Amino acid sequence: MNELHWYGVTVRFSCPYCKLTSAEKMAVSAQNHDPEKINKAVSSQKLESQICHKIPTDGTQIDVHVQPYTHAQLKSLGFSVPAEEPKRPGS
Repeated sequence: MNELHWYGVTVRFSCPYCKLTSAEKMAVSAQNHDPEKINKAVSSQKLESQICHKIPTDGTQIDVHVQPYTHAQLKSLGFSVPAEEPKRPGS
């Protein structure tokens, strides 16, 4: 049975409208270590500037940093995660 893996993802970009750096933190979980699945989960998120709330234009450079963490570590670092770690099937 695969263990549930957690990742902290930080996305940053310089907003072409307000010219400020927007940074967003998100948590992603996966049943196994699959970079393609993590990339797909992050890419499916609608990004917008955390300052002016506009969507970045095509061609905006977006920096993505992915770091493995435990559920507890993500929570203590301020990532938005479920209140308690989801139960694994069979546990």
